[in-house]
Amino acid sequence: MDNPSRFTRDKQHNMAFTLIELLVVISIVSLLMAILLPALKKARDAARTSMCLSNQRQCILAANTYGFDYNDALYIKRSLGGNVKYWVYPLAYQKGGDGASSTPQYLTRNVTLCPQNEFSTSIAQNTDPNSLNTWFGYAIYMPGGTEMKNRGWSFQKTMVTTIGGSSYKLYWHQLNEITNPSRTICFADSFTARVSSSMFYWAKPAVNFRLDGNGVDNNGQVHFLHNDAANVMFFDGHAVSRTGESLSENIQTHITTARDNQGNAVTF
Repeated sequence: MDNPSRFTRDKQHNMAFTLIELLVVISIVSLLMAILLPALKKARDAARTSMCLSNQRQCILAANTYGFDYNDALYIKRSLGGNVKYWVYPLAYQKGGDGASSTPQYLTRNVTLCPQNEFSTSIAQNTDPNSLNTWFGYAIYMPGGTEMKNRGWSFQKTMVTTIGGSSYKLYWHQLNEITNPSRTICFADSFTARVSSSMFYWAKPAVNFRLDGNGVDNNGQVHFLHNDAANVMFFDGHAVSRTGESLSENIQTHITTARDNQGNAVTF
């Protein structure tokens, strides 16, 4: 009769993987990962693009609702004694232009961030919301005087007054004076690119942008964060994902200079 302990050892030996079998399994798993990872990344990026478009639609809806409440005026920014606040200030933080008066909350903070902008999203989630009025993922269109004149637009307005002895300047878009809202960009993907040594990283988003690529605040430009496309939203309330060529060819939204998702300048 066979020794029972020897039978057990032989059975365990027969059930073990050989080195060749193990290498074959590892090779198959590596091949599957190499095939699946690009597809998973593409699916993740597509999901982020869709989420970003959804966020933008909520932003433009909130902006237009704010305009309805304030005589068709969409807040761009204000400067009060050198303290500057931007469009998220009244929409997401319930602050008026004077910095004190309360307004309805038109937006929640998370929808002001592009999910593809991982740096600013991480910062926003770990920062005191009361001090977060410049951390957001979408820049508002704020053209210069020459750009407005060249395009025949006059819907950007300013007002200068004094509050508590400090100079107060308010900038806004007069929505009812925009002649072609379905082809005029209101918000767009944007950020401020910074390079430290050889490492690129996301930094504070640009707070406004110009279609001709010249910086306004934080050198704002449209950025193509979603592969070769930028998500933009128009004053009429629709948001789309557009390539640089598409945006450069449109006579209303004609963009001459933008940046890719690594912060490099792209000229059309």
